[in-house]
Amino acid sequence: MKRVVIHVVSIMFALGVIFCGTRKETYAEMKYLNFVADAKSMTTVSLSWKAGNVTKYKIYRAVCNGNHHYHEEEDEENNTDQGIKEEYQLIATLSKKKTEYLDQKAEKGKTYHYEIKGYKNGKQKYDDEVTIYLGLLCSFGGDGEELPIFPAFANAESATLILRYDNGYDSDVGIIPDGYKIYRKKGGKEKFHFLTNIKLDRNAEKFKDACCVLYTDHHVEEGTTYYYRARSYKTFENKQYYSPYTDEISVYTVNEEGTYQVKFVQDETCAEDEAVILLMGQKGNEKMILNSWNQISFKKKDGTSGEIDTDIIKYSKDGKNWKSYDINQKEDLSLKEEEAIWLKIKSSGKEKINCVDEFTEFYAHSQVIYNNEEDHYFYMDLIDGKAWTENESEF
Repeated sequence: MKRVVIHVVSIMFALGVIFCGTRKETYAEMKYLNFVADAKSMTTVSLSWKAGNVTKYKIYRAVCNGNHHYHEEEDEENNTDQGIKEEYQLIATLSKKKTEYLDQKAEKGKTYHYEIKGYKNGKQKYDDEVTIYLGLLCSFGGDGEELPIFPAFANAESATLILRYDNGYDSDVGIIPDGYKIYRKKGGKEKFHFLTNIKLDRNAEKFKDACCVLYTDHHVEEGTTYYYRARSYKTFENKQYYSPYTDEISVYTVNEEGTYQVKFVQDETCAEDEAVILLMGQKGNEKMILNSWNQISFKKKDGTSGEIDTDIIKYSKDGKNWKSYDINQKEDLSLKEEEAIWLKIKSSGKEKINCVDEFTEFYAHSQVIYNNEEDHYFYMDLIDGKAWTENESEF
């Protein structure tokens, strides 16, 4: 995947009151009821659960304010409630036939923690809980598993954004939106302009197990900085609600990693321990500064293999005029997009490297600077004719 310099002003907008801790558990043997909360409007929550072997249910509700909420179990034998925090309220007592409840007394913008208890013959047998935020969230960035945590990445031809409908750093989510509206401005401009609307299909298979959505902007110019921001939206009863805008993020449309073509130059006269390599940068690359030292792993047709340390001793920008390379010189071995450089390498030992027809593998790597960033490595596969950079700090 190609990389771009990303300046993130902020990935997430601040939400101070959306976390609610779990209550104190006192019965390790309690069973769960697959308790689920779903917003039916900005003030109505639908609660549902799987039927249990009970005689009744009790549902409690607390408004989360950043503190850890819990309450102790009821002592039904003595018909008293012991230690229930004032934040918690008993909002419903239901018969065993019920598997859903509609809370119509919630408030927009608040986070609610619900707990359901199932009893049989006065003894608690079930306990489950769920938290829901009655608002819309929107942030940039992946989950770090299937999608990178970077909020955006780009190459010379496109910029890809990763949008999510949770708060971006824990499992709390708000109301699942109908979609996102994305806004963009070019570097040097003051105002954002509407770019596109992305509608979410909640029935799509890919939507069921992920909170992240990819959008790729193909209408970009190479070598340009773009700024993006977004907000999610939801329609209830013909009225559209919006999340706050995300803070803006920026991307620079060059290749995230450099890509190159590489090949042996056969018509050069070299000593047996020397070879000439032609390296060609591809469109969209940023500047790469080569290291004069490379390590080569090889395998030959006769079955022999090994590793060789090599140094760049000469270079040319046109394949005709050569300069000796001194590691202490000020001029660097640099290569930009669609440029070419010829490199004469010399092995540190006696191994023959000018006989390309004898090799089945010829694989080189060294540390380089790419796009003004260190910690990049440069890999060359001289048999397949491909070369590329990788940022080792990301692995």
